[in-house]
Amino acid sequence: MWLGLSGCENNYDLIVSNRLRLVTSHLPRPDTQRPSLVVLVGGRAKSIALHAMFGVRIAQPATGSPGSNEIHLHLAPQTSFHERPVLLAEGHLYNSHARVVPTTCPQDARRQAIIWTAQSGMERRVTGELYCRLLAPFADVFCFFCDDLDGGLEGVARHLATWLDHGPQAQNPANAHPKIVVVSSTVLHGVQGEAKAKTDLLAMLEKETRRETSNLSAYISFVTVLPHTSVSATARYRALKERIMRISDDVRQSRVDARCLFSATHVAALLDGACDHFASASDLPFDLVQESRRRNPVPENLESHVTEFVGRGTPQTELVTFAMPVIGSSLFLDAYPPGAHLFDPVDVFEGLYSDMLNRAFSNESMPLGRDGSTCMPSDGLIQLVKAHFYGLSCGHVHCEACVWDYGRPSDEDPWVTLYGQCHLCDTLLSEEAVIRRHPPTAGVGVFCLDGGGVRGIVSLEILKRIHEAIKLPIPLTRFIKIFFGISLPVATIDKKPLERIFTNYNGVGKRPRNQGRSRKRALVGSHIYDVGSFQDAGPLVDPTLSALCEVTALFPLLVEPDFVVSIGTGESQPSNAAATEDLRGVLGNGAVPRLGRLFWEKMGDKKVKQMLGKKSRHHRLNVYFDGDEPMLDNAPCMAEMGERARNDPLLTEPIAYLRRCMLASLFYFELDALPERCGGRLVGTGTMLCTIRKSELGFQDLFLQLSTNSVQIVVDGSPLCGVNDLTCFDRGGNFRKLIKVDSHGRLEIALREGSAEPCHISRSPFAIDQLVTLQGLDAVFGRRACRKRKSACADTSPRKRRAAV
Repeated sequence: MWLGLSGCENNYDLIVSNRLRLVTSHLPRPDTQRPSLVVLVGGRAKSIALHAMFGVRIAQPATGSPGSNEIHLHLAPQTSFHERPVLLAEGHLYNSHARVVPTTCPQDARRQAIIWTAQSGMERRVTGELYCRLLAPFADVFCFFCDDLDGGLEGVARHLATWLDHGPQAQNPANAHPKIVVVSSTVLHGVQGEAKAKTDLLAMLEKETRRETSNLSAYISFVTVLPHTSVSATARYRALKERIMRISDDVRQSRVDARCLFSATHVAALLDGACDHFASASDLPFDLVQESRRRNPVPENLESHVTEFVGRGTPQTELVTFAMPVIGSSLFLDAYPPGAHLFDPVDVFEGLYSDMLNRAFSNESMPLGRDGSTCMPSDGLIQLVKAHFYGLSCGHVHCEACVWDYGRPSDEDPWVTLYGQCHLCDTLLSEEAVIRRHPPTAGVGVFCLDGGGVRGIVSLEILKRIHEAIKLPIPLTRFIKIFFGISLPVATIDKKPLERIFTNYNGVGKRPRNQGRSRKRALVGSHIYDVGSFQDAGPLVDPTLSALCEVTALFPLLVEPDFVVSIGTGESQPSNAAATEDLRGVLGNGAVPRLGRLFWEKMGDKKVKQMLGKKSRHHRLNVYFDGDEPMLDNAPCMAEMGERARNDPLLTEPIAYLRRCMLASLFYFELDALPERCGGRLVGTGTMLCTIRKSELGFQDLFLQLSTNSVQIVVDGSPLCGVNDLTCFDRGGNFRKLIKVDSHGRLEIALREGSAEPCHISRSPFAIDQLVTLQGLDAVFGRRACRKRKSACADTSPRKRRAAV
C-alpha cells in the first residue's frame, strides 16, 4: 500500500507509506529522470489491463472485493532506465460494500488525521479526493474502467462531478491538468461508438453538475476494448496502452512549457508535502513553489535587509546602476540554488518575493541616507546578514558562504577552500587565502577561562598541562571551537553586565599617582553618549553559563557541546575589595543594586554547575589555595601559583580523562545518503572521518598514539574494530571508516582506550533525523549553500538499485 484511509463515520486518517521514496530512490538517475504518473481506477478489469500493458501483476484480496480506501504504487519495470519512468498508481473508488482499512498501519507508514472530514456524508468524498486533489497535480492520465465501477458510465459521471466540485486545487497552469481516459467493453467498438459514449458522458456530467461541460471535451477520451474472447490480453489492451502513452506525451509537453515537469526526486518531495496539505486544509490551494521552499524558506528579514540596503543610495543613480543589480542577482541565487526546480521566474517572484519587496520599496518604510549624501557608503553593509566574514587585501569583505562556494576546493582536505581572487573587483590576491570550515555534523569544544589578574598564570599552566598530556604536535585550536574569556581592560555597560563592575586591584601594592593618564587621553570620561559607561570589568568565577549562551547562539542545532572545559584561577572568595565609585546614580547603578545582580548571576553559575556537574562532558579544572587566594595584582606570588598549578596531583586524573575526550572529538560521522525506512528502522550507511588529514602535522603521531593505547571504535556499545585497522583508511591514506546504520533513529559512536570508559566522538550520540538536516540530504530543492547536496544514489550501483525495486 502507498496511500490509504483509516477510520469510520466522520473521523478519517490518511496513511502514507514510504513506497514512493523507495521506488524513486532506486531509479538509476532520480535527479534527472522525469516520470509519468498514470492512475488506474477499477477492479478486476483494471488488474488484467495493468498486467497486460505494463507487466505488473496485482494480488487480488482474498474476499474478491478490492479495497476502495487503498492506492498502490508500481513502477513499470521496462521503463526504469528510461528518461521517462512510468509510475502506476492503482486503486478503487468508494462503494458501500468495500472493506475498511484496519486502524493499524504499516511500520514504515505515517498516520495523519484529516481535520476537514468532521461532516456527515464524507465517505464518498474523502475517497474520491485522494485522486482528484492529492494525485491530480502530478498525474498525466486518469484511466477509469467502467466495467469495474458501480453504475458503469453513470458511476464515472458521478465521480467526475464530485471532482469538479472539490478539486483539483493546486496552482498548476490550466493547460497542464491531467486528462481522463474511460475504458469500456460494453460500448459499441469503433470511432462512432466511442464518440457517442463520450457525448453521453458529458450529458450525464452536465446533469450532475448543472454547468456547461463542452470545455471538458478536450480532457476526456473514450477507449473501447473487445469483450473476453479468444484474443489475448496483450492484444486486447494494446490500443489502450498506445492511447494512454500518447495522451501522456501531450500532457508532459504542456508541463514542459509551463515549467512544472518534475524529476523523480522532486515528485517524491512534492507529493510528501501534498499529503500534509491534503490532511490539514481542504480549501487552500496547494502551492508548488512554496512547498519547494519549505526546508529552505525565504529569510524573514529580507524586507528589512532590502530597506536598509536601498536606503543608503539615491534612487536616481546608485539605485539603478548598483542596488537593483545586486538585489536581483541575490534573489536569483536564493531562488535557484543547485538542485532547485526551474519554476517560471514570474511564479517564483510573485509567490516568494513580491509582497516583501513591495513593502520594502513603499514610501512609508524606505529610510533616507544617514547623512543625506548622494553616494553609496562603503561601510556597514556587511552587517545586513549574520554570518562569518573574511576581509581581503583588496578591501572587500566576503561572507563565508561565498568564499566556500566560489573558492577552489583543496585537494587535501574537503573542508578547506582556497581563495585567490576577489569576485567583486577581480583582483588577484598577493597570497591565496586558506579558509577552513567546520564540518556540519561535527560538534563543538568549549574552553572557559576565569578572569583573575595575575592569577591568570594558573589558567596558562593548566592549559600547558592539557597540551602536554595530549602529546601531539596539534594546536589546541584544532580541538576547540570556542574560547570564552572574561575580565577585559574595559567593558561597555548597558544594563545586563552591570553586576560585573568592581575594581580589580585594591589593597595590595602602591601605584604612582599618574598611573592611567595615557588611558585617559585615549578615553575621555567614563561615559560616552549613546554608547555606554566604561569601567574595569571584574572577575567572574566559572562563566560556563555565559559560554553556553554563546554556543546556543552560534550553533542553534547543537544539542550539547562535545566537552566544556572550565579552567579556574584558584578558588575565589570575596576579600578586601574596596567599593566602586558611583558613576551614574546610587539607586540604579550603585554598589547595592550591582551586588544584587551579581548574586543572581552567581546563582546562575551554580545552577550550571548543578546541571553539568554530573555529566561527563563538563570538566572543571582548578587549584585550591591554603587560606585566602592571592590578590589579583600580587605579582610576587605568580611563581608560587604557577608551581601549584603545574604540580597539583588532583588535576592528573581529570586531565587524563579530558585528553581522551578531546582526542575522540577529532572524529566525526556523516551519512552517505538518506537512510531508508525498513520495518520501522532506519537503514543505511555512513562514514566516520577525522578532522586531521594525512598531509597535516600530527596525523602519524595521532594514530600511532591511538594504536599504542589500543583504542577501539565502539558502535552502539559493541566494539567494531581498532582505530588503526587497515579498513579504516582510504587509498589516499586518510582515515575513513564505513559504518552501517540500522537503528530506530539514534546512533552512538565512541572510542574506547583499553579498559577505560568510552568517549563519544564529535556530536555523538546522533539523532539520524538531525544528521539528515545538518547534511541537507532532505533539501532536494537546494539549500542556501551553492554546492549541490549529496545525491541519494551517488554510492549505489545500478544493479543494486534494480534489485531493490
